[in-house]
Amino acid sequence: MNYEGILAQGIAQIAQYLWYGILIQAGTFLVTVGLLIYGLVQLKRDNREIMREIGNVGAMTQNVAAMTREILRRTE
Repeated sequence: MNYEGILAQGIAQIAQYLWYGILIQAGTFLVTVGLLIYGLVQLKRDNREIMREIGNVGAMTQNVAAMTREILRRTE
């Protein structure tokens, strides 16, 4: 039996599996980072939309207050 050949084959196979493992982990890392970036962008966009809606509610509240003052002024 040629133990050196078998040992070299074993080492080559271990190195190949190690390389596959590194590639899988790198791919998983890239997908995770991509999803994190996407989530943060969506959160920023949603936050901007929420702030705009709060501004709209504030403007509507001011309009209602102005109409109420006008109604009270006319009914005095």
